[in-house]
Amino acid sequence: MCTVGYHKKLNLLFKNRDKNIATKEVLVDQPGLLAVKTEGANYYSLGTNSHGCSFVTTAVNSSSWILLASKGKIQEATELFQSENKDLVSPVILLSKYLPQVKCVDDWVEIIFGSEQQFMGYNLLLADKDQALHIEVYGKESHISRVEDTVVISNHFEKINYGPKRYEDYPNSFDRLSEAKKLVSKLGNLQDVFETLKPKNCFDEGPFWRKGNFFTVSSSVIDLETSSLYKSSNPNENYSCLI
Repeated sequence: MCTVGYHKKLNLLFKNRDKNIATKEVLVDQPGLLAVKTEGANYYSLGTNSHGCSFVTTAVNSSSWILLASKGKIQEATELFQSENKDLVSPVILLSKYLPQVKCVDDWVEIIFGSEQQFMGYNLLLADKDQALHIEVYGKESHISRVEDTVVISNHFEKINYGPKRYEDYPNSFDRLSEAKKLVSKLGNLQDVFETLKPKNCFDEGPFWRKGNFFTVSSSVIDLETSSLYKSSNPNENYSCLI
């Protein structure tokens, strides 16, 4: 459960990644490709390539799953997730598979909509040096919109009728979105982004950095112009940079 965004003026993507279980991440640094993934996973949680094609995503799950996970009922939440997503595929696997070769976001769109697979619930935020797209997918349903300015996305859909639809279904997702939008609108440079995505005090929780049964495991920023990736896994440490 994450918070992601795109800042058009700064030409940046960002993602604060949240999990409900302990997660070890690794940086992937390959020729023409930079990414972050869970150790041993077959997909990236975010990534960028030498053409500036980049992606960040957020999962959208059922309100029933969110209730279980929010209460720390990991086993019950896992079983429900497996049942609800039977025969569905994570679209992030496709994004990751084709990250080394796509040259613009339109390439990804053709891949996603050309697939006959049915997808788990996800918000996909895709960007290159010239444009950004927000795609909602669940099952056979999808909605695509061009991002004309700055956007922030949390863990619910705006268009597709699945997952949390009311504030009561997932208050944290709606609160995060509201507060994050206010903060992102004030960003003026890369340092502002770094300082906004992490709390000033490591013991604090903010609209981006979470604590509790869902907790932030990392914060990442992608510079679309230079295809650089910045990452931090601790509020006390500076962002490291890969180019």
